[in-house]
Amino acid sequence: MHIGNRIKEVMKERKMSVVAFSRQLGCSRTNTYKLFEHYSIDTMQLLRISRILNHDFFAEYQLELHASRRIAPKGCIGARLSRRLSPFGLHVNHQITYLSVNVCKMM
Repeated sequence: MHIGNRIKEVMKERKMSVVAFSRQLGCSRTNTYKLFEHYSIDTMQLLRISRILNHDFFAEYQLELHASRRIAPKGCIGARLSRRLSPFGLHVNHQITYLSVNVCKMM
């Protein structure tokens, strides 16, 4: 994920101007435009930006992490199913949140 591009997208979705965003972030417009070019960002700065834009960028990174590892988030039914299927070279995507109890018992 290119975090600078994603911040810019969310800012536009929120209909926030670069001037207003820069003011809340406490930096110049020039530095804000430079921020949009960054592929990575300091976590404290991302936390401030998340609060300003009322958007959880950390959750997006978490989804990317699980997608890149092709595993389900810990604790969900998909994770248990993944463990059962992994010896066969099969993987479950991270979006599974519900399965019938009968399906799980069959495995």
